[in-house]
Amino acid sequence: MSGEVLVRAAGLRPDLGERRTPPLDCTVSRGSITCLLGHDSEQRTAYLRALAAVDPALGGRSEILGVDGMDLSTEEWRELRRTAAFVTWAVPLLSVLDGFQNLLLPAQYHQVGSDREIKAEARALLGEMEYDADHGILPAYMSDLQRRLLGIARAMILHPALLFLDEPFHGLDIEARNRVCAYLTGPVRRRGVTLVVACSELPFARRFADRVILVAPEAALSFDSWKAFAGSTEESVRRFLELERRACVFDTD
Repeated sequence: MSGEVLVRAAGLRPDLGERRTPPLDCTVSRGSITCLLGHDSEQRTAYLRALAAVDPALGGRSEILGVDGMDLSTEEWRELRRTAAFVTWAVPLLSVLDGFQNLLLPAQYHQVGSDREIKAEARALLGEMEYDADHGILPAYMSDLQRRLLGIARAMILHPALLFLDEPFHGLDIEARNRVCAYLTGPVRRRGVTLVVACSELPFARRFADRVILVAPEAALSFDSWKAFAGSTEESVRRFLELERRACVFDTD
């Protein structure tokens, strides 16, 4: 992991309507995994979308890959999405195209290579999944896991430097979550992509996060490791971890 900063936020406040959003100060370094945690999924998503400049923020400053994220023209926003991809758990695959055709679309639209080169890259991405599924079927007939992996691969075909992931483990069973985790921390990372992940999957954050951001109603806090986060004396951190511990005990029962 290099020290080059790809994302920088200062006093960043997403728009959640009437709800208060505490300011966030953070950086994201090249080659790192950053996890956004918090009990409120809507709040997690709002901060992720503001960091990625997908949605306009209420205030503060943000910079993504050297670009001012607070003042983007339509064309600049579209160009940024090529290098700073954003993938939601509800993957918006085109229903009338099969999986392989869906995977090709971004590269064909942006004309990143010849038809032969694009198809070869798509096949390489499918091979990296290590998931034996029929990608010649329509999205309606796919499993949640297949759609989730295809959504990530579809972003990867443009060779982004940054990949923002909104709840990539949402609604998946343990085996499927493990497959998504293996794909993100294996093939995706080997391609040099920096990950920023909003999720409630604490085992993933504990094992892989280089930076942890906790968003709570009263504060948005950034920590440079899981150890620093878990050892923090901040009241919002202690409350979050205690509630998570109780939830785990309840689930075990």
